[in-house]
Amino acid sequence: MTTSDSENKNLPPMETVASSVSNLPAEKNIIQEYGEVVSDLREEIPPGFKPESVKHNEYKQRLEELHEKQLEAAFSEDERTEVDHMKEEIDQLLIKANESVVEMPVEASEPVVETKKSPEAEILDETADPKTIERLARDVRLISDVEQLESLEPSGGDDENTFKHKLDRKREITAMIERRNWGKVFGKLQEGDKVVTVLVPGADFLKIKHLNDEIFGYSRTSDILEHRKKLIEEQLVKDEGNGAEILKTDYQSSTIRIPSKSVPEEYVSALNSKMKNIDTLMTAFIENVVAEELSKHKDDQAKIEKLNKFRSELSGSAAEGKAGRPGYRMTFGIADVEGGAMAGRLDALNQSTQAARTVRGVEGSYGAEYGDDLVDQELDAIKNLRGELQDESITNSDGISFKLFSKDKKGFLKLNRDVLRDVRKDKFKADKNSEKIFGEVTKYVKKINIIDSVKPFVKEEAEEGGALQKQMKDYSDLTDDFLNLTEKMPDDSPLTDEAKEKKEKDAARVRREIGEIIKTEEKDHNYTSADQFHSKATEIKNCAYLSLDVVDVGVDQLLEFDRLLQEAEIEGGGKNDARRELLDEKALEAGDETTRKMREVRANIKKVLGKHGLLTDVESGKYGEDGIVLGLVGGDEITLAIDTTKLKKGLTIEKLMFEIKDATNHGKADVRMIKTVAAEATRDNTAVDKQSQTELFKDHLKTIKKAEKGAEIAKLVEENVRKLNLLIGKQDSNKKVTEIIKEAGLEKIFKLENGAIKSFIVVMEKEDGFDVKAEGHSVDAEELQGKIDEIRKKLAS
Repeated sequence: MTTSDSENKNLPPMETVASSVSNLPAEKNIIQEYGEVVSDLREEIPPGFKPESVKHNEYKQRLEELHEKQLEAAFSEDERTEVDHMKEEIDQLLIKANESVVEMPVEASEPVVETKKSPEAEILDETADPKTIERLARDVRLISDVEQLESLEPSGGDDENTFKHKLDRKREITAMIERRNWGKVFGKLQEGDKVVTVLVPGADFLKIKHLNDEIFGYSRTSDILEHRKKLIEEQLVKDEGNGAEILKTDYQSSTIRIPSKSVPEEYVSALNSKMKNIDTLMTAFIENVVAEELSKHKDDQAKIEKLNKFRSELSGSAAEGKAGRPGYRMTFGIADVEGGAMAGRLDALNQSTQAARTVRGVEGSYGAEYGDDLVDQELDAIKNLRGELQDESITNSDGISFKLFSKDKKGFLKLNRDVLRDVRKDKFKADKNSEKIFGEVTKYVKKINIIDSVKPFVKEEAEEGGALQKQMKDYSDLTDDFLNLTEKMPDDSPLTDEAKEKKEKDAARVRREIGEIIKTEEKDHNYTSADQFHSKATEIKNCAYLSLDVVDVGVDQLLEFDRLLQEAEIEGGGKNDARRELLDEKALEAGDETTRKMREVRANIKKVLGKHGLLTDVESGKYGEDGIVLGLVGGDEITLAIDTTKLKKGLTIEKLMFEIKDATNHGKADVRMIKTVAAEATRDNTAVDKQSQTELFKDHLKTIKKAEKGAEIAKLVEENVRKLNLLIGKQDSNKKVTEIIKEAGLEKIFKLENGAIKSFIVVMEKEDGFDVKAEGHSVDAEELQGKIDEIRKKLAS
């Protein structure tokens, strides 16, 4: 649980971490200061010092001051990595100091009086974290740099250090563009290369959402993901010395390319050994994070219980840990690139991912190479499980029975949506007689995820000569032009007026096009990028945040995967070779239905905002009927930032929300909508001091975070509607149901249509909580839950 001496020996000597401060810009001074903290701590720990000692508080103050300085600094990517590594060691050393005097029991030895925090306080705890603020400041700085690309052109007055920094920043921007839409995957992979896909653990207790929402919060979870990325880079890429490079990394996987002539024999065996080592190091790192969080939340009994349960799962001492495999057990898959076409590269990516998924259930193995036997075995297992379950039913702890499968219009088996939804969210509680079949259903849901592919494009766009290939070529040409503007120090050679004018026009075009790319979302160019969103939303004094969450996207995607697997099975006619070939084709389009649905939702949102003149011009930032949406795009989530001073006469935020909800709830989509507000009192963005900027960022993050609380309320309403509808199915009369709803005063929130309750609501923040609103009616969220409980009791009696 502590940083070992051997780990310290691998750290760079202090003279290379930070050299002399003379003639160095401010960023270098900060690196020097972090280096001095590392050096001091190495000398003082061990023997360590008490966490609350004067000495410890001095270090905390030094680090807080450095965090503030770092907000204003403009580091290159290498410099940021250097600082991150030093900060990571500082964290480890301080944890080590804590552990020398603080022992955290698995269970509290004596009763602890729980101090319940308000939702507001919990939100502030997360958003006030210096690392979270620092990441946001980095995003905002990027947009500032992009907007000042002209000033980044080196002038004759630049010294060598200033010029180098500007050029590094430009190269960092071009690298970002290169990665968009899996650009490095398609641009770098060649026929004969090997693709290695590394997947995060499959255990439920280690899922990103669980770590974010239940255990650590965004900031500490991000630290874990960054550490994972660092270990993969160090042990699977740099150590190999075979030209390996990471092509893409996201929250659930990393994709590595091994050049065709550089793959050693026994590579799979060597990789298994390295992955086992990464498992050990990641587990130790997470245990340290747990220890630090336990120390920080020592007066919060509920938090302590969650952390101790998580720690026992991580160690494998809890039943859940054994089921999910203890430790941070990532898996890998390897596949060959066969053919140089884009489809061949995607095939290799899909195959390596499939191989990584299949070994999640294999004892003693961290990975495997894609092969016929491996795939046939997994597809047979899926087919056999489906056959065993297709005629079965399952009963939950409330005594409600569900038939597991039905047939769709084309004759394909379709897993019960209600069961699938609760199983994937770990919310299905089976009665004792259904526990065995519940285990089989859980296994089936995990296995049909074999062709999961979250990609920002659809199959036809990735085909040879498709839109993606053209885009890649355009991006490549543009980034070449961008770097060529400043690859050399400016010389004094005079230009003709004509040549000078052409150079200025070319430079202006390149800067504008680069800016448009960086400022727009790669999944949808009609929306701002995350960096642009954070930059511009924090400039709005009166900002309403509208959060949209498309319902059941994950459920729909798994049902799509299951259907594609059945198609490959049936169309293959029972022949394994044909089935595998069809699986490759089906995997290329896996997730396309979801991608198209989300595009339609986003397009409908844009239409509504455009009608009301609430779109923004990416260059000028002015509002109007043309432009893009100031929005943050996630997987199935979208957050809009609305300047309430721009609303036309007669239009309110509430009306706008219902209009958007109505526009997006046609067809297959169903959308939750939550509104939170950043008030003018906390948005004085005219001040430029660091404290004001930090408070501004806190306010921005806090308001977005509040939307998650609102989303929980909306999800709870949906869950209750489903439960009520199951009870309604047992009623003799719809009239009785209508009367019960009316008695509770919820006839405008819940309406009975065709024997089932429908609800068309939005959730809006108020001073002391949230209101659930239907058009022309509202009810306090906590009060609503009580009334729903009353309805359930009456329907069940």
